[in-house]
Amino acid sequence: MYLVASFGVALLGVGEVRDAGFGAGPLVAMTVASFVTGYLALLWLFRLLRAGRFRWFAPYLWFVAAATLIRALAG
Repeated sequence: MYLVASFGVALLGVGEVRDAGFGAGPLVAMTVASFVTGYLALLWLFRLLRAGRFRWFAPYLWFVAAATLIRALAG
């Protein structure tokens, strides 16, 4: 189900990426950087959860929420 939704979002975004004028090189670099960052973040999260260190996860969520709110209000 999630794969289908992600694929649909990717298809909807193809036109926007094409209109933005990105070349294949920068697009591949952005995709790889996003994958690596997400993968490392998940490894870190799973390590914290397995060790039972939930108190370290909450400040991370506060930081992400604050950064998202600041970005949304500024933009």
